[in-house]
Amino acid sequence: MTRKRKSLWIIPHQDDEVLSMGMAIIYNSYYGNENFILQVSDGSGSSVLDILNGLTVCTCTVCPIGQVYGTHDPISENYLDGSLDKSSFSLARDREQEEALTIMGAQLYKRLKYPDGSVDLYVNRITNEIITWINNNGGDIAIEQGLINIGVTSYKDASSDHQACANAVTNVKNIYKSKGLRLNTHYYLSPSIWNQYGELVFNKNCVETLKNALNTYKLYEPISGRYEIGWHSVQSLFEKVYNTPISKYHIN
Repeated sequence: MTRKRKSLWIIPHQDDEVLSMGMAIIYNSYYGNENFILQVSDGSGSSVLDILNGLTVCTCTVCPIGQVYGTHDPISENYLDGSLDKSSFSLARDREQEEALTIMGAQLYKRLKYPDGSVDLYVNRITNEIITWINNNGGDIAIEQGLINIGVTSYKDASSDHQACANAVTNVKNIYKSKGLRLNTHYYLSPSIWNQYGELVFNKNCVETLKNALNTYKLYEPISGRYEIGWHSVQSLFEKVYNTPISKYHIN
C-alpha cells in the first residue's frame, strides 16, 4: 500500500496560504496528498484594523465603502463583533482562512498566535514546532522515504515575518542535514516578487479551486463577521494571483 505524502505549510499571516502557496497546496490535494497548516502569527498587526474601525479611509474597490472612498462605521454596518479590537480582528482573519483551507483541501495543524510583526522573536519555537510535527508524522524514516515536505514563505520576501518563518525552516533543514537526511523544503515567493527566479507550480485542474479560495477573503458581510480583510489588505496581490493562478518557489 502506497503511503501518502504529507506537507506542513508554515504560514506567517492568514492569507499567505492562498497568495504565496495556494496553487501548490491545491496541487498537493489534487494528487491525494495531505496538507497541514501551521499558522504562526495572530495577524492582528494589519492596517486594515483601522480601516474597518473607520479611522482611515477605505480605498478597496471591491468593498461597497471603498468604492466611494468612504469610511467604515461598525455600528451602522452592524458588525458582528462591534468595533474591532486586535483579538476580534484576529478571529475574523481566522474565519476567512478556515473557509479557504476547507476549499483547498488542507487542515489546520495549530495556531501559534505569535504577535504579528514580531515573529522573528520566535524562530526557535517555530523550529521546534516543525520538528515536533515531523516526529509525529514518521520522523527520520518518513524523511528518508521522501514522504515529508515543508513549505514556507521565502526569505527573499520583504516581510520580516515571512523571513523569520523561512529561517525556522532552514534551521530544521540543517538539523536533519547534520544527521545525513535531506528534508524536502520549498520556499514560496510572494506574488510581489514573482519577477525573481522561481520554479513554477501550475495545474489547470486546480485553477477554479484556487479562485474560490481567494474569494473567501473577498466576502464582505459584517453582520456575520466577514470583513473582506484579505482584499482590504493587499487587493493588488489577490488580483494578481486571481489573474495568474500559480505558485513560485525556490529550494535554497
